[in-house]
Amino acid sequence: LYPENIKNSLAVMETPVYIKMVKSLEETFTKGQPLTDFDFKDTKDKTVRLGDFKDKVVIIDLWFTGCSACVQVAKGMSFVENAFKNRSDVIFVSISIDRDKDKWLGSINPSSTGKHYVSPSTTYLYTAGTGDNNIFIKKYVPKGSYPCLLIIDKNNKIFTSTPTRPVTHELQLKLIDEINQALLSK
Repeated sequence: LYPENIKNSLAVMETPVYIKMVKSLEETFTKGQPLTDFDFKDTKDKTVRLGDFKDKVVIIDLWFTGCSACVQVAKGMSFVENAFKNRSDVIFVSISIDRDKDKWLGSINPSSTGKHYVSPSTTYLYTAGTGDNNIFIKKYVPKGSYPCLLIIDKNNKIFTSTPTRPVTHELQLKLIDEINQALLSK
């Protein structure tokens, strides 16, 4: 859902129902739009909300166990996270849409062999079994394409709904630059 595609679509659309649908996407994904608060559980069943990260740039990775593209992003994210390890104003949040809690916990267990979703500085969250039927997930991953990344600015607003996927070293550096830009935004 690239912002320029939304604007281009609106410029040529004539059917009111489609215009309304695309305007809804624009209102959700345009830079500066407030992010809907979320209510997810962490590994200890503690409720975590977006408001818990006030005054921080938040990088959200939405994924599910078994998604090979999700594994590739998670592998690259470790390098990106390391670039911000001394910054208290940047946080990485991983939200799994797995419905089975044990499956999710197995995927993020650092002692599991072959698991690549694990990074020591990430906050791991779970939809508490609601999976892709979760209201937040439905809103921010409307086409069900995973992984889905979002960068949220320090005011809990969308900085970008299309950040770079860090699957190569060059793209990792590009994502680091995007996060640095978010840190500079007001």
